[in-house]
Amino acid sequence: MHRTLLVLPLVLLLACGDDDGTATATSMDMTTGGTNALGQLCGDGEPDCPADHGCVVFSLIGGSATQGYCSPLCENDADCNEGFAGPGSASCFRSPECAISCTTPMSPGECPAGLTCLPTGGPTSACGVPE
Repeated sequence: MHRTLLVLPLVLLLACGDDDGTATATSMDMTTGGTNALGQLCGDGEPDCPADHGCVVFSLIGGSATQGYCSPLCENDADCNEGFAGPGSASCFRSPECAISCTTPMSPGECPAGLTCLPTGGPTSACGVPE
């Protein structure tokens, strides 16, 4: 299995931060081929993501540092939304990863199963795996 580690600032889409005022997204397990499984849990003992997906772990306030969700590789918002039924609002955060935004922190109903709406430190919240 090929593993790639990519760290991205989360400030552009979510205007956010974590405990020290920074935010990052980590992408690993990039592969090729597949269907949209945006929001499927991955990392830290979870199954690998389908082809053409990465396992995205966003550093969010109260979020897991080792578990995230599958994201199709994206160049624009349409790549994230094609086949994504929600809940949450998908967007191509910063090529090549999709982010799922939500509005009410600590609300699991606004995110796909296993994810919770977590605060970012800014005006927008994002779906992530709680600690």
